[in-house]
Amino acid sequence: MVAGFDASELEASNLFTEYSRYPCFLITLQLVVKFEKSPPIKDVMVKVRAIVNSFGHSHTAVAALMARTGGLKLISDNATRLSSTLLMAERMVKIQAAVETIIMVDKLVKVPNLSQGEWLVLKGIVKFLGKFKLITVRMQAEKESTIHKIIPHLKDILAHLSHMKTLAEELDLGSYGIEDPFSPLIRSI
Repeated sequence: MVAGFDASELEASNLFTEYSRYPCFLITLQLVVKFEKSPPIKDVMVKVRAIVNSFGHSHTAVAALMARTGGLKLISDNATRLSSTLLMAERMVKIQAAVETIIMVDKLVKVPNLSQGEWLVLKGIVKFLGKFKLITVRMQAEKESTIHKIIPHLKDILAHLSHMKTLAEELDLGSYGIEDPFSPLIRSI
């Protein structure tokens, strides 16, 4: 099966030698945004995953969480997909109060809570990744061509990145002793 596919690919590449091949825009977008390189972001995401995993191993904590949130649970992510990481972060932010209560008051899970500054970094991550999720959703189409949308979306991304340069100031991370994790990230993109 694979050999047949490889043979077809080789044949196609030999037929169209004057054309360049470009990777899928969405896959490239997923690969370019390596947002966990910055230490504050990486540290927060490690703690978030630890919290999610701790809740996942405690039926009591999950039941308490669902009771406090109207049936919502924490979502774990898949390291290769930004969208799943965003879903995990969004859910964590959405039910922050319940998570903090279960960790700090009820003590149903033995995992450190995020500090207030780390919660702000997590909110920044949600804001940062939100634009990429929106573009990913808009570009996923099976019944229409979306190639004409690439340039406008690239312009949207550039505008978003420009706006994100001030995110650390907006979140007032400096008052929590957290260096701006977003500017180095933006420069790397």
